[in-house]
Amino acid sequence: MGGYITIEYLYRDADNYKRYNTKAFGNPSDIDPESIRHAFALAFRRLQLFPDVLSFDPALLGWEQLFFEDHDMEARDISWHEVCHIGSTQESINTGRDVDNLLWCLARLSEVLDGSA
Repeated sequence: MGGYITIEYLYRDADNYKRYNTKAFGNPSDIDPESIRHAFALAFRRLQLFPDVLSFDPALLGWEQLFFEDHDMEARDISWHEVCHIGSTQESINTGRDVDNLLWCLARLSEVLDGSA
């Protein structure tokens, strides 16, 4: 039953320097990683700059933004982050969050960002 889901994301500045972070979620409903990737794509479809990069705004999920100290939106930097890996594991991860809640949040964001809420 379930296990855990890990989501690794990164911030890439205009010079291609990267910072990474990982979030872990309980997965009591045994949701597959591809379903989570699809939920991200729907919620943040307006932010997609490239077809092979899943861009998102971590602040809308309450996640840490990984900007560098010299982040400059007035120059060439962007504010979007990238989901680089979503995977399942049976390894015990101490987290109070679960995938069901994440999917609910992503569905709600999809409605809000599309203006249908």
